[in-house]
Amino acid sequence: MPCPVCEQEIPGHAPMCPHCGFELAHADRAYGAVPLLNHELTDLAGVLNKHERARVSAAIAQAERPFPQVHFAVVISKFQENAPLRAITFWIFNRGELSSPFESGAACRLVLFVLDATANRASCMAGYGLEPFLPGEKLAQIVQSAQTALSRGDYANAVIAMVKNAVMVLKSIAVTLPQNKAANANAVSEMEGAFVY
Repeated sequence: MPCPVCEQEIPGHAPMCPHCGFELAHADRAYGAVPLLNHELTDLAGVLNKHERARVSAAIAQAERPFPQVHFAVVISKFQENAPLRAITFWIFNRGELSSPFESGAACRLVLFVLDATANRASCMAGYGLEPFLPGEKLAQIVQSAQTALSRGDYANAVIAMVKNAVMVLKSIAVTLPQNKAANANAVSEMEGAFVY
């Protein structure tokens, strides 16, 4: 797993990044308690109207239909302008209780989108069960798909673009799972139940 601050690889489930020293306790001290989050869409910034919330919820529901064990969650908030959004996303992912206690380790197939309504930026993180299939470059591609909408402060279409792009990536993975099985048997066997496509 890459460190959310320095982006160097953290071995296993080390409690602290050996490269920069970042640990979740640092984020706890910096950001305090995570607000109560909805498991699908939380708009703490109040930037979505009722129609936009309905559109985003519909996009998430449609995205989850072919992938019943993959869960999408969106958090929109306002953060300090220079706050590291990747670290905030990591903190929300680990402290926001968006997954059940049974969905830990390889069983965690949450895809979290965090949007910063202060600086029109976004971040994306995938659970441990999806990491072999959604490496950093795929997550960057998903976030990049939102940039046009984000640049004009259109948060609903930014989220919808990321959700649609994530679905495209997951569908491409589903198609190639049989070919990848020999090379990555353990990870693929963990994932096969998520891809009913």
